[in-house]
Amino acid sequence: MAAGDAIEAEKSYQSLLKATPNDPALLTKLAIAQLALRRNTLATSTLKKALDIKPGDVPASLNLASAHTRLGNISEALRILEDVLKGEPNNSAVYNQLGITQGRARGRHLEARESFIKSIEFDKTNQNAHFNLAVSYARTAPTSLPLAKKYYDAARKLGASADPSLETVLEGVQPAR
Repeated sequence: MAAGDAIEAEKSYQSLLKATPNDPALLTKLAIAQLALRRNTLATSTLKKALDIKPGDVPASLNLASAHTRLGNISEALRILEDVLKGEPNNSAVYNQLGITQGRARGRHLEARESFIKSIEFDKTNQNAHFNLAVSYARTAPTSLPLAKKYYDAARKLGASADPSLETVLEGVQPAR
């Protein structure tokens, strides 16, 4: 979401919440706009309110984990995601966010790869998981440029935006089969 769009979305959701202040879906959408604007602490507060109203809500929980990851609260983000997985053991988006969070935790980058792979197993069209796995293989030891190329190509075919810095790394590499 572009910054201008996020500002407009934030204003719109704040306006709608005046009429229905306890709508967890609107609160989650407001928090997504706040996250796009890097207002991570505010988004955390907004998402906690949504979860007080609707405990266990998956979109609110995923975005709360994302906010905690951005704030460096990795253990809290992991706790939230592990709780979500108890009720959503086959949820591709949860595994993708788990991989992102594990990738930011010291010494857990191989677990992150496993989470991205599980995400793809549950939803082969999850372009974010393909892209994140490509980045992991390209930039985190042990690297595998052929695997990075394979997953980057898949992400691009699924509609992911080009990443010029990653394309430079992968230039001339044949994808793994």
